[in-house]
Parts: sequence; C-alpha cells; structure tokens
Amino acid sequence: MARFTTERGFDRLVNFSDATVAIALTLLVLPLTDLAGEAHRVGAGTLLVEHFSAIFAFFLSFVVIAVIWYEHHRLFESLVDYDLPLLMLNFVWLLAVVALPFSTEANQQSSSDDRVSLALYIGNLLLSFVAIAAMRVAALRDPHIIHADRRADFRLGPSIALVGLGTIALILAVSVPVIGMWSLFLLTLTGRVSRLLRRVRGSR
Repeated sequence: MARFTTERGFDRLVNFSDATVAIALTLLVLPLTDLAGEAHRVGAGTLLVEHFSAIFAFFLSFVVIAVIWYEHHRLFESLVDYDLPLLMLNFVWLLAVVALPFSTEANQQSSSDDRVSLALYIGNLLLSFVAIAAMRVAALRDPHIIHADRRADFRLGPSIALVGLGTIALILAVSVPVIGMWSLFLLTLTGRVSRLLRRVRGSR
C-alpha cells in the first residue's frame, strides 16, 4: 500500500482539513448576517424571537461541526502518516462537513416534520461519522501510519458507537418526525456505549 511519507505532506492534509472546517463554519453564519439587517426595523429582541429557529439551527450545527472536528482531531493526533485510502476517506469526511451549511439551511426552511429535510441533515452527520470510522479502519490496516505510542490505545469503539447512535437517530427522526432533531441527543450516550463495547470485547 502506497504511503505518503513526507512530514510536509501530512501537515498539508491536516491544515487543508482544518481550513475547510473553518470555511464551513463561516458559511453557516451567513444566513444570520442577512437577518441582522432587520434589527434596526423591528428591534433586536423581536428579531431574536421571530428568527429563533434559524438561530437555534446555527448553534446546533456549530456544535455538531465542533464535535465532528474534534473526532477528526483525535484521530489525526494518533497518526504520523497517511496512505491513499485514508486520503480518499478524508475527502469523504470533508464532503460531509462542507455540505452541512446546506443541509442546515434546508432543514431550517422546511417544516419540523419534513422527513426528507430531517433525513438530509442527520444523514449528513452520519456520513461524517462513517468516514471517521472508515479512516480508523484504514489506519489499522497499516500500523506504521499510527504513532508508536498510540497504537495500544487506538480503538474503533467511539467511532462505532457514533455510527450506531447516529443511525438510530436517523431512523427515529424519519419514523417519528415529531421527535425530529431531538433524536440527536442520543449522541450524548457515545461515551457510555463505547465503554460498553469495550467491556463486551474484553469479556470475549
């Protein structure tokens, strides 16, 4: 398997990924900057009340991007190199990140029980989780990619937990639209599910 062994190449990959996340965060706030022009007409308080759903959608997606960036950061903190599969999977992850401003706006402009917009938004998140999990699997195929001090603790558990809980959240949101975005609170169970998977694996 071909690996790209220059330190500069690895740094460029990480820096490019971080810059893309920063652009996605900037695009996320642009709809709110358009709303700010109404403040002089209706007042800031009224503006916040009338557009609460848009503001909530922004903060939710900001937190979501922060979470998926952190998972990406944790992964690359354990790596010292990359190969072609890892590079391609990283672009899949970047696709999920840059699509989030679009899926956020589409969901915000739709009714709360619109199954398609819910599936688009949560499916967008699920794609990022799957990409992270796949990158971890790709790294495990070549131990030289993982830092020697991190190999013993390099686990799939947290990523598998995120994918599993994200899948359940997607199914719940589409099956019971009244639950909608609240299904994403399942992701707060990631740590517990990961520990449970570790115990189950240890017992075997």
